[in-house]
Amino acid sequence: MAPDRILTNASFVADGDRPIRAVAVSGQRIRGLGDLDEVKDTVAATAEVVDLGGGVAFPGFADSHVHAVNYGRSRMGVPCWPSDVSSVGDITGRVADADRTLPAGRWIKGRGYDPARLAEGRAPTASELDLPGGRCVVLDSFDFHRRVANHAALAAAGIGAGTPDPPDGEIVRDEHGDPTGELLDGARALMDPVVPPWSEEEDEQAIEIATDYFLSHGFAYVTNAAPLTMSHRGEEVAAFLRMSERRALRLRFTSMIRAELLDAAGDLGLRPGVGGPNFRVGGAKVFSDGAFGPRTAAMLEPYSDSGTSGTMHIDLGELEETIRKGARIGWQMSIHAIGDAAVETVAGLLAAHPPAGGTRSHRIEHCCLTSADAVRFMRQGGIIPVPQLSFMRFRAPAFLAALGEERLAAMYPLRTWIDAGLKPVHSSDTPVIPDAAPMAAMATATARVDASGRVWGAGEGVGFDEALATMTAWPAEADGQSGDRGRIATGYLADFTVLPSDPRPLPPDEMAETAPVMTIVGGDVAWRSESLS
Repeated sequence: MAPDRILTNASFVADGDRPIRAVAVSGQRIRGLGDLDEVKDTVAATAEVVDLGGGVAFPGFADSHVHAVNYGRSRMGVPCWPSDVSSVGDITGRVADADRTLPAGRWIKGRGYDPARLAEGRAPTASELDLPGGRCVVLDSFDFHRRVANHAALAAAGIGAGTPDPPDGEIVRDEHGDPTGELLDGARALMDPVVPPWSEEEDEQAIEIATDYFLSHGFAYVTNAAPLTMSHRGEEVAAFLRMSERRALRLRFTSMIRAELLDAAGDLGLRPGVGGPNFRVGGAKVFSDGAFGPRTAAMLEPYSDSGTSGTMHIDLGELEETIRKGARIGWQMSIHAIGDAAVETVAGLLAAHPPAGGTRSHRIEHCCLTSADAVRFMRQGGIIPVPQLSFMRFRAPAFLAALGEERLAAMYPLRTWIDAGLKPVHSSDTPVIPDAAPMAAMATATARVDASGRVWGAGEGVGFDEALATMTAWPAEADGQSGDRGRIATGYLADFTVLPSDPRPLPPDEMAETAPVMTIVGGDVAWRSESLS
């Protein structure tokens, strides 16, 4: 067990008006609050005193929807992020470089391309990714909704002109009906049976890479959202469990499972919350629609630039049966729904099937646009919206093209949700978003301002304390841990996000640029900024 500690030289943001300048910690939990002299008697005389550098300490921040394993993997393969490449030529050059260094027979895997931010305005084609030696290449887009493969990889998966589109996706084809190499949404999964799996060691390395990233952004808690593809069923949970058993996890993870595993979970009597202090099983993930980028999210009205309205990616009868099955055995259902048609449908089904004996309410992941009926259903069922405010900040131009001004201004309506009694929880969807910075999301939640300074839907802005709750108290409640975390109080876990100064009086642009200087997990300094060295 870690030695007792006293954390001091900080202003702790706790309940009430009493100034808190020191916190005593024993067994990962807070044992005393007050000034240094007050808290000394609550822990051993040998307690280590840790100086927090005069910062402001908030309850440890939570990011409630990320793809932790895939973030790590994206830095291990061929990075194709907008920060790495600006053209199809840049991507093919990186692929050619990898081809020269990898052992024969090894697939090239990469991640991060965004067609809208490449000079050509499109993804690479299969022909452009073909290599002289016939090596297979598969690259995933930044948002998990597109994948491009070369001809060798398409052939390995048996994808050709005669391959039908799956009901939840599309094989993009040229004028002759031949696959271009790009696979949208559910069509991406056609590659999964032949793409070589990541090894256990690689999965754990990916978690370590992700851990460093989230700690450096001030997060003490992260929820890993089960992916649509790219991982075999149970693979990511297994990696977290192995590391948890060795006590090798340095921040606190929750991981969803894919809903296909509900029968097995029910047979074993498993429920959300199973685990220990650094790893717990979360809800069961289902995809109901696509995304705005490829215009596959299901909308009540057509997209502004395409005339199409997207589609649901799952049969409604199957969706309701899956929700009913999970709810019956007490599972929190976490449903991906982006378009307003999908959100309305999903909210109605979740409200009709609350989790049995539930200590956790159902969730709608992303929940970008909500009709009045959707909000009514969500209030009825106590459903948790899981938005990504940083999307509005960093991707407003792309959303404007897809949705138009009115719908963009209505995205992520925090004020409407909170006034309806809902408790949204912050998330970044990393690595889909280029920067998980919590204070950038906080500035967007309060001022509704994008990276260019334009304001979208000012009336949906919320106060700082409400924005803070989306990262602290409300995620704890959503995870059934409101008595353990989300507050700075005696008996709670000693997890803190330390900022260099108080961000509350800052204008939005300065708040957005405020970065954590320390992340503390269980009383241990898990990450410290070089600025404090």
